[in-house]
Amino acid sequence: MPSTGYILSAIFLAAGITFALRLIPFGVKSLVKGSALVANLAAWLPMGAIICLGFYVMAEIDYSSRETALPYLAGAVVTVATHLW
Repeated sequence: MPSTGYILSAIFLAAGITFALRLIPFGVKSLVKGSALVANLAAWLPMGAIICLGFYVMAEIDYSSRETALPYLAGAVVTVATHLW
C-alpha cells in the first residue's frame, strides 16, 4: 500500500499541473494578441471541427441497410438545411 506522503505528493503534483495548464492560455494570450494567424484560426477552426465531426459521423453509418442509413441521412439533411436557412 502506498504511503500517505506518496499519495499527497501525487495529488499536489496533479493539482499543480492542472493549475498551470489552466493558467498558461492567459499568459500566451498577451503574446499572440493581434496575430493574423490567431484571427484566421478563430475564423476557420470552429467550422473545421464541425466538418471533421460530420465526416466522422457519416463514415460510421451502415449504408447497406436502409433502416439504418435513412434516419441518419434525414437528420443530416435537416441539420444542414436548418443551418443554411
